[in-house]
Amino acid sequence: MAAFALWANSVVAQTRSDEGPATSGVHLSDRAELDRVVDLYHSGQYEACKGELMRLVGQGDTKPLLTEPPALERGRLYLATCSLMLGEESVARASLREALQQNPLMAPPDSLTFPPHVVALFLQVRDEVQSLISKREEEEIERLREAHRRTLAEERERKERERKLYNLASQETLVTQNNRIVAFLPFGAGQYQNGQKALGDFFLATEVGVATIAGVSGLILFDLYRQTLTVEPAANDNAKFQAAYTVFAASSWTLVGLVAVGMLEANLNFKETRVVGTRKRALSLPSGSPRPSAVLGPSGPFDSLRVVPYGFPSESGFQLGVWGSF
Repeated sequence: MAAFALWANSVVAQTRSDEGPATSGVHLSDRAELDRVVDLYHSGQYEACKGELMRLVGQGDTKPLLTEPPALERGRLYLATCSLMLGEESVARASLREALQQNPLMAPPDSLTFPPHVVALFLQVRDEVQSLISKREEEEIERLREAHRRTLAEERERKERERKLYNLASQETLVTQNNRIVAFLPFGAGQYQNGQKALGDFFLATEVGVATIAGVSGLILFDLYRQTLTVEPAANDNAKFQAAYTVFAASSWTLVGLVAVGMLEANLNFKETRVVGTRKRALSLPSGSPRPSAVLGPSGPFDSLRVVPYGFPSESGFQLGVWGSF
């Protein structure tokens, strides 16, 4: 009796399998086409059901024949069910993953219509897809944040470049032409011309000091010599004369050495030109451009004040002065 029942079921299944392709060429609606294939599932023809559903829902790059989203979603669910019945879990997972990626809010299958292991696999795949979607959303949010940070950094760099360019364009550099003759002058004149203020101060102070000693000792020596012409020199006048002469000679030669060293150093480091300062110049900005105060920042009442000392030789001697702008 059991053998007869199995034979009858196989005959019915074979008959329906032979009838299935005959109707596949008929143009039906998505719902009717899907109902025809679902009948294969209910009759136990899982292999035929899987083949028809793979043709209807498409696989990989194959375009699905079902165009209505509810029918396509239902077809993928039945494809997963038939694949599980055939023991092909990978195909079932792929079908459920496609369905859930198209509709993350897809409702779980009815436990009264579908086997429990189909419902369990659906819930498992849904958790995986939701985790994947959450990860993609986090990656997209991080990508947008990084793009925003890059945009802000580029904007800051652009504004900084504009500020520097504006400052460069609004400043005029004042350059003076140096004279070789000044390099041969004493008292640090050559160093000051080359822009070496500290070294110029050194030569100025030492040469003035040594010249003062030489001048004072020379006056003392001259006074002692003058006294010997009118008055009989005392016993100790010779010692005073010798001491004054020694100081005068030592300071004079020291002064000559300092002047020579200063001239040599000034000539070795001689520069044809020297920057003496900068001054502001007005710029004509296009309409709509930011005001200079917005670019350069707040300004004070003495920002445009520039005072620069200068010195140069002339036919009548050496001239010193101060150049200024307001």
